[in-house]
Amino acid sequence: MEPQTKVDILVATPGRLMDHIKMTKGFSLEHLQYLVVDETDRMLREAYQSWLPTVIQFTLPTNQDHFQDDTAGRTLLHPLTTIRRSGVERGFKGKCYPRLAKIVCSATLTQDPSKLSQLELHHPLLLNSGKKRYRIPTKLESYKLICTSNIKPLCLIVLLQELCGEKCLVFTKSVDDSHRLSTFLGFF
Repeated sequence: MEPQTKVDILVATPGRLMDHIKMTKGFSLEHLQYLVVDETDRMLREAYQSWLPTVIQFTLPTNQDHFQDDTAGRTLLHPLTTIRRSGVERGFKGKCYPRLAKIVCSATLTQDPSKLSQLELHHPLLLNSGKKRYRIPTKLESYKLICTSNIKPLCLIVLLQELCGEKCLVFTKSVDDSHRLSTFLGFF
């Protein structure tokens, strides 16, 4: 008997999910009922080992044809495996649609059909959080300074000195980078 994963809820990054698909014995998504994709724009923009087509492929039933003809024309019944129903009747011209519900979340969800088509959505419904609660202040200024990475901290020091102590935000790519920058700025 092959080992099976018995997971009710799985929260994973695309990379970790791909690791489970490739490496975890008995791991299956064929019974998956809900696929929630957070930061959808970013997930569609960045390939992450082709995670989306792979995940969608692994949610499909593995054994749809239980009846098969042998070479003599006889119909053979193969052992049945438990599979997720491949469709749910919704009354749309007698067609079945996939049972997997996909919930995509993003503050900046694209409206580009070519990008959204990767999700293979059926009868999508857009829910908007409502009116914009925040507006960008009219006096807000943003700066972009292009330099090589080896002099980036020095360029930042010069820019901050030119701002003469005004409040500002500086973004870094990680918590570790933020700590290093904070320590570095403490010397000035």
